Amino acid sequence: MFAKSQNTGPQVEIVGVGKVSLEEAEKLVGKDVRWSVGEKGSKAIDYVKLSNELGNKIKNDGYKIIDIEDAATANADWADMGYDLPPVATGTKVYNVEAGNYKYARVFKKGVNKPKSPFILRADDIKGLSAMEIAEKYALPQIPDKIVYPQIPSNTPLEVSIVGPQKVWGTLGGDAQYAIKDVLLDDDWFTNIHDLK
Repeated sequence: MFAKSQNTGPQVEIVGVGKVSLEEAEKLVGKDVRWSVGEKGSKAIDYVKLSNELGNKIKNDGYKIIDIEDAATANADWADMGYDLPPVATGTKVYNVEAGNYKYARVFKKGVNKPKSPFILRADDIKGLSAMEIAEKYALPQIPDKIVYPQIPSNTPLEVSIVGPQKVWGTLGGDAQYAIKDVLLDDDWFTNIHDLK
């Protein structure tokens, strides 16, 4: 909800995150972000609704669901692995599935990131998007310039969740992310590298 404080100026509340300054929110105006009307007509990203929609999409796409857990558990696992920012939107569900026969992609910035990473995307989810649009949708810390299409075995377990906001990076997230979490990454999976156009 929009509020005005004597010290902080106008703010917007993001479901599952809390209030951020209007200036922070204004940086994101016009970006491809799904908004919903919350209580009292306020605008907020409804991460929980997006998570439920993701669960339906996973089922409709024919993924084999291994189990479902909450974001707090998943984010605690990521913290235990050394990730300082929680990747999953607070209050949402995490769907652990088998990778199946879908085409996946990993975007990265050469010299900053590496092609090999547990965080991947469905290739069809980013088809036709610019590097800037991908960075905005998936709460990336910088604009990627490379893409790799990992060759993942179909029985590889993936964690599928809604990207959480990252205030530090000025991003809201809100789209589906896929992560290889419970197996060691194989270098050979990440060799099909191309320039991101």
